[in-house]
Amino acid sequence: LLVPLLAATEHLNRDDVMPEEAEMGVKLLSAIDFHQGYVRLKMAAVNGTEEVIADAAMEFTYNHDMLRLERVEPDTLKVRGDRIHLGAIKPKEKLTVAFMFDPQICQETYIDGMLIYYDPRGELKTVQMKRRHADVVCPIFFTKEHANTAMLKRLIKEKLSMEDLRVFRYPATQPPDHMLKLAQKTLSADEMQMVRQFEEEGPPYKAEVWYYAETKVKGYQMVIRLGVLEEKGTLEIYAASTSMEPITGLLADFRRELDRAMEHNFPEGVQMEEVRDEVLRMELMQRPLMLDQAADEE
Repeated sequence: LLVPLLAATEHLNRDDVMPEEAEMGVKLLSAIDFHQGYVRLKMAAVNGTEEVIADAAMEFTYNHDMLRLERVEPDTLKVRGDRIHLGAIKPKEKLTVAFMFDPQICQETYIDGMLIYYDPRGELKTVQMKRRHADVVCPIFFTKEHANTAMLKRLIKEKLSMEDLRVFRYPATQPPDHMLKLAQKTLSADEMQMVRQFEEEGPPYKAEVWYYAETKVKGYQMVIRLGVLEEKGTLEIYAASTSMEPITGLLADFRRELDRAMEHNFPEGVQMEEVRDEVLRMELMQRPLMLDQAADEE
């Protein structure tokens, strides 16, 4: 019996066996990207065994001065500090969690993580996550090229494949045009080109302000839009580029500066609330724009 077995496996070495062993075990997969101005860490606990693992939890370690955990998706999970409780994971089951981190400063940082669980024999086990790096860059602009509305439309349609949008609900007591002016001051657009501003007095009031910019270091082209919709009670900032790197930095920086502007200009407790409703966000992302209805400038 031993001879046929040896013959069948003689071509295998340790490197051949280890991947198969890992495939059948418990794994912790991960990936990091940028979404809505956040650093998004996705972690997936995979039970590749034939038995249930119990009391599973994810733990992560990061620099709290550089990142702030904004939320966890799905929001039904129990969060205690930096630990997320998953419970039992069935055989061949994969549970995925997304962590949304709000960058506090523009700098490279990293996130470590692990999966903790009890095996069927009641022994405590851990699986380490591969260290994930997040490089948040607040873009510095130096805009040389002059843009017009036709160029903005062409860039968005043909070249700038990456885009993102952050939406805020402004205080109902404030006039929408005042909120737009506050956002314009917050954007710090000294090195951007303000291409066009569209306004409809209404009611309901709505407006769009379009900017063109180029980053100083890598020369990324960017199209930026500030918008206000009185009908929805929303203020938005949209950015498009060829890379998510400057978009994430810009949106994160705008959020921080907007919070500071609200604290400086309004009584304590009056805030700009970020909209978490993904359906509304996509509705605003896909709506007809005033720019699209405008005649192209030469």
